[in-house]
Amino acid sequence: MKKRVSIILVLMLLFSVPVSADSTTAYQKYGRSHSISKYTLADIDQDGTKEMFFLTKSYKYGVCTYKGGKVKKLASVNLGKYYPFIYYDTGRHQFALTNSDTGGARYWIYTLKGGKAKLVKTMKSERRYPSHDYSFYVNGKKTTEAAFRKAYQAVFKWKCVDLR
Repeated sequence: MKKRVSIILVLMLLFSVPVSADSTTAYQKYGRSHSISKYTLADIDQDGTKEMFFLTKSYKYGVCTYKGGKVKKLASVNLGKYYPFIYYDTGRHQFALTNSDTGGARYWIYTLKGGKAKLVKTMKSERRYPSHDYSFYVNGKKTTEAAFRKAYQAVFKWKCVDLR
């Protein structure tokens, strides 16, 4: 418990937006009740409330916010075989969750407004077996590899939260 409080205090000093004692306590309680093993905080939409990026012991990760005195999960995904990275852009008020494995990669991009997350873009690459050919999709529509790469490389320029 002391270690968790210390981590939150250090994070509060690193970011310019204050975290209220109420949200800190609520995030700690949420972390305990949802088996969260790692987390960090950042204000995605610059509204003065920091969102919590989290990884659970059951290998789900996602984003929560604090609104109306409660912690609200905005979005989460299963980890897959690769690292739990969450990308965010405070200028666009967006965050992206990723999931990758030997069968391909998936990206979900959300816009955060008023404490609610809206899914605005999906991207997916699929590898077929035994040929190992790839198919690429943006918002459910098949696209070229070049268009797919352009879309996901734009996300990789955002800030990255590494929850390893």
